[in-house]
Amino acid sequence: MHWPISGAAGSEAVEVLRAFMSEMKQWELHYHPLVSQDMLRHAADARRDLRPIYERYVTPRDRKTGQLAAGPVVGSPPVFDPDQESVDRVDATARKALVWTQQHVGFRTACRYTLLLRGGRWLIDKKETFQASSGRWQNVVLCSDVMV
Repeated sequence: MHWPISGAAGSEAVEVLRAFMSEMKQWELHYHPLVSQDMLRHAADARRDLRPIYERYVTPRDRKTGQLAAGPVVGSPPVFDPDQESVDRVDATARKALVWTQQHVGFRTACRYTLLLRGGRWLIDKKETFQASSGRWQNVVLCSDVMV
């Protein structure tokens, strides 16, 4: 896949985002059938297995919504899939990268991710989706959007 990226910072940020998407996809594929069958039984395990993914890829800050706050939210097809979400554009500085993507399954959503360089590594700080009805970007829950 060819990405319209200029500079090493943009390339590194995209690689982090794609690695995060890949791990989230595997997490969703594993937990979707389990949580769909019995959420109460599998919620603690799903949250436990999600925590290391957050620690590797997501900025550490208080999140009032999201997987760790709200509980396991899994989608089918997975919300994150690096094979089904193409990078359209990357704008990167030495400490901040904005990555625009287009999902090719589900709602075919246009997304924008903000990554920050913290402690020498890129971390995902937020995810936004484009709302055509308002013509604006809207913050969304970083990890998965669909409760089963």
